[in-house]
Amino acid sequence: MMPAAEMLAEHAQWCETGGAEGRPSVFDGVDLRALRSIHGYNLTALSARGAVFYGLDMEGVQLQGAHLEDADLRSVNLKGADLRGARLARARLNGADLRGANLRGATLTNVDLSSADLRKSDLSGAQLVNVDLDGARTGHMVHLDIIRRICKETKLKVEVGGGVRSEASIDVIDERGM
Repeated sequence: MMPAAEMLAEHAQWCETGGAEGRPSVFDGVDLRALRSIHGYNLTALSARGAVFYGLDMEGVQLQGAHLEDADLRSVNLKGADLRGARLARARLNGADLRGANLRGATLTNVDLSSADLRKSDLSGAQLVNVDLDGARTGHMVHLDIIRRICKETKLKVEVGGGVRSEASIDVIDERGM
């Protein structure tokens, strides 16, 4: 079997040449932590169900339509990553840096996003079902603006619980109609 770094390079080449060169790779259940960085790779349509990416630098990576169900993406740097249409059901993204990430149309069902940084990320059209947006790390509701945007831009019924630790927090939630 080819080493993971080589397989990822082959997959990126396959993506960049429209399939003329390289070949698609499957990383289902593979522990990729030893790579340390896959910064900027084009990994469109990658299959990495249950794979471990813990702590990797994946800034700017392209994972459109990727299968990342049950993946361990804790503490991963996904700043500016393109995750449009990615399937992230049951993924663990707690502590991940998703600033500026494109998650349009992504499936985020039963996902742990606690303590993740979602500033300026695009969640338009994403399926958010039973998602943990707990603000426990800071002790306050760190994702209030994102939750407010979700309520404003969708017809979803939203329940807020993480980081609600005072009467003042409850008042803020009531004022915003959450």
